[in-house]
Amino acid sequence: MKKCVFQKLLSKQRKRAVVACFRMAPLYNLPRHRSINLFVLGYVRLWIETEEYSFEEKLVQDLAKTPMKIVEEEEEEEVEIQPDPLHQLILHFSHNALTERSFLEEDPLYIAYADMMAKSCAEDEEEEEEEEGKEKTFEEKEMEKQKILYQQARLHARGAAEMVLQMISASKGEDVLYLQYRGRCFLST
Repeated sequence: MKKCVFQKLLSKQRKRAVVACFRMAPLYNLPRHRSINLFVLGYVRLWIETEEYSFEEKLVQDLAKTPMKIVEEEEEEEVEIQPDPLHQLILHFSHNALTERSFLEEDPLYIAYADMMAKSCAEDEEEEEEEEGKEKTFEEKEMEKQKILYQQARLHARGAAEMVLQMISASKGEDVLYLQYRGRCFLST
């Protein structure tokens, strides 16, 4: 009876495919073909020999070093990557919004940051009003557009829009003045 069930589950083609998979030799057990030598020679000629330094000399230098010299050189090679302060601020505000640890009106860091961003947005708006009277050339318009796109991409990469949306949701629908103007400023840039 078990044999009938097995026959119903697997067709003959599927049985053959399963058996063929079990019989297949894994790649590491396959015999090496003569053409692999041609590949290795081509690789050495096109890649290894075109390098500026020889790998033999580099290997000898690495083997001749004492362990202390290796550790010192690794420390020297490690360049300290400075954290992005804007990204850290945005992460901090997002975390505060998600955990609801502080209200926006009571958070002096958020208030200072929002004021600074609002001033920069207001300056841009004032400059635009002054420049509206003057006719801009195509190059100036294109440069301004590229500058805005760069700033938007920079803020997007750091998660500014998500931070503002999290702050809005953390306010639980309350009408907060800081969110109205500053949020519009963050989202527009």
